[in-house]
Amino acid sequence: GTEEQRKSALFGKDAIPREDGQIVFKEVYVMDGISEADVYKRAVNSLGRLFPKYMVSITSQDEAAHVLRGKGKFEFIYSRGKMMKFKYPHKVTFDICIECREGRYRVIMDNFYLVDMESGFTSDASNYQYGDQTCLDKNGYVENSNSGCMRIGIIASYLYIPEYFREYMSEPVRNKVNDDWYS
Repeated sequence: GTEEQRKSALFGKDAIPREDGQIVFKEVYVMDGISEADVYKRAVNSLGRLFPKYMVSITSQDEAAHVLRGKGKFEFIYSRGKMMKFKYPHKVTFDICIECREGRYRVIMDNFYLVDMESGFTSDASNYQYGDQTCLDKNGYVENSNSGCMRIGIIASYLYIPEYFREYMSEPVRNKVNDDWYS
């Protein structure tokens, strides 16, 4: 991670949300005045807009319950070394669930895994080595280490993906218009 990221409170103490030892991000977003059906329609559209860059696949769409599920990825590269910069391409994979209600929706991200894109090695990101005790220095900053850089990558995935999604959700879905041009 960059020096700015290492010293940011976003990546510092208690930045990794956990439930029963697993990394689980949950956030509710409000969309006042939007019906449940329209929130769901926007969610389908927004998840589709994330697809080219971040989503691996949409695994299920439950229109009756207004719930979407998918598998996602977030790629990052971190550099190490003072004299020679070594670059390590990684990705974070995760499951994402969007639950829609009247005037609001909830994003849940869990099942986080780290994948070394050069070796293909995969590890459970809930592994304790990315926790506060092992990745933060005495000032509460993320250490400039492999584990510290991976911690930043994990946290960045659930900071940025929901924000991109929220941005897309704010835009209305364009309904297909009957083209009577030649009538």
